[in-house]
Amino acid sequence: MPENDLSEQMRALAENAVTLARNQHQTSLDFSEDSLQLVEDILSKLSRDIPKTLFGRLLKRGPTQNQIEAICQLMGAYIGEVIRRKWDGTWRMDSTFGTPLPALSVLGGDIYPANKVWKRLVDGEGDNVWAYYQMLKHIREHGSPGQQT
Repeated sequence: MPENDLSEQMRALAENAVTLARNQHQTSLDFSEDSLQLVEDILSKLSRDIPKTLFGRLLKRGPTQNQIEAICQLMGAYIGEVIRRKWDGTWRMDSTFGTPLPALSVLGGDIYPANKVWKRLVDGEGDNVWAYYQMLKHIREHGSPGQQT
């Protein structure tokens, strides 16, 4: 997929995330850095609705696999767009892991926001997206550990 097409697709998905947040979570997302805390709040609530164990999946009805994937695409695009706009990143398709995935080239490397959302939903609080953003911001401002600044 050409880079311009992917960029447009990611922008459209991010706008859909804004609509989803407003309509289903009564949350206003504005593409600001602080709005990523609101995204974390939404993902925290959604994560609690996903049964984590086989027993839990048998007893509790949570979102379907397709619904989880859609949330990952929308919220991943939103997170990526906030970062891209703030730090001048570039969307590209990456096949490093087999299946082509949207990657955001920023800070001298690639990040995978949709994968981060997946981990947050499935693995829980340890994959907090606000903390992840703060780590990226620290790297941008101070360099990565062991890197000369």
